[in-house]
Amino acid sequence: MPRPLRQIFLFAVPLVFGTIFQQLYSFADTVIVGRCLGTDALAAVGATSSLHFLILGFVQGACVGFGIPVAQNFGADDHEEMHRYFWNGTWLCVFLSAVLAVAATGLTETLLTVMNTPEEIFSMSARYIGILFMGIPASILYNYSASVMRAIGDSRHPFYFLLFSSILNIALDYVLIMFFDMGVGGVAAATVFSQFVSGALNVWWMFRHMEDVRVKKDEMSPSLRHVKRLCIVGLPMGFEYSVSAIGAVILQNAINSLGSTAVIWVVLLAAAKPLVYIVLGETVSDVALGAQRYLFLCSCLFVFHGSLMIFRNTLQGMGYSFHAIISGVWELVGRSLGGWLAVHAAGFTAVCLANPMAWIFVLGYCVVLVFYMIRKNEKRLGIYQ
Repeated sequence: MPRPLRQIFLFAVPLVFGTIFQQLYSFADTVIVGRCLGTDALAAVGATSSLHFLILGFVQGACVGFGIPVAQNFGADDHEEMHRYFWNGTWLCVFLSAVLAVAATGLTETLLTVMNTPEEIFSMSARYIGILFMGIPASILYNYSASVMRAIGDSRHPFYFLLFSSILNIALDYVLIMFFDMGVGGVAAATVFSQFVSGALNVWWMFRHMEDVRVKKDEMSPSLRHVKRLCIVGLPMGFEYSVSAIGAVILQNAINSLGSTAVIWVVLLAAAKPLVYIVLGETVSDVALGAQRYLFLCSCLFVFHGSLMIFRNTLQGMGYSFHAIISGVWELVGRSLGGWLAVHAAGFTAVCLANPMAWIFVLGYCVVLVFYMIRKNEKRLGIYQ
């Protein structure tokens, strides 16, 4: 294997597995809630998934973006600038943590009402997502610290700590439900605490074992120039994730209008047929069949999602963040169309196909744009034949 490809592979593998284990948070919640608390509680968790994705997507995108100037200056061997960006990114994350947590928590019931959350699961949904919103600082702590560690070449330890926190989350889910009778609130609290632990472990490792991270007073002071650059790079990436998530919120609105059972169908998208029965048992056949149908249609077309991520991230890497945001807008349009069809025409079939429709729609835009930009840059550099 050529050396650059080998380095990319070794760096990317922990990222891939980290993403998989990050999904264990939601999957573990789904299994334990479904088996221990019943279908109404499972519907309450499912009804908030797109809303959680809206906020979490912004956090993840912004934190990855804040790590880019850190990576650029680390690669340029300019450690003073690297630390200025690191510390200013830290203060920016503290500010975002406070603003997002307060705003999202305060708007919880309003947002659930706008999304037509079924009355029978409204209070449980509000309790669950409200705790997750209060835990936004824990999510930012993990995502920013992991982004910085990856920026300076360590993708392994964020994965190790995430794996540990995933196992911790599963254990806490069970303990808080079965022994403390905390219901869906216990599931949310377990998620927040586990995220905090993984973030705290990242911070401990950075300052204890990574020589390139240091505490130096003159490098820690806020700088408008550095904050401005961080916002220019990071916020568009956060908005890109959120624009895509808005489409999911619109689709969730349509799903909620179909009733709490349809909410349960969609929350099982991470489970194949045998796992559907792990989550629900064999007593809710209609729900299980709906989940299997959703999974089958989405999984058959998931190749379009993978292709979309490649071309959209290529645009980001080439520096065309604005066009990546526009692709998110097109994804919003595709999901909105699926939501409209779900309510007015095709019912649950449109719910199943809404995401694949959006992926295919946006993929065409990104493919054309990537090849156009590559050709344009080759002409500019005089290497186009």
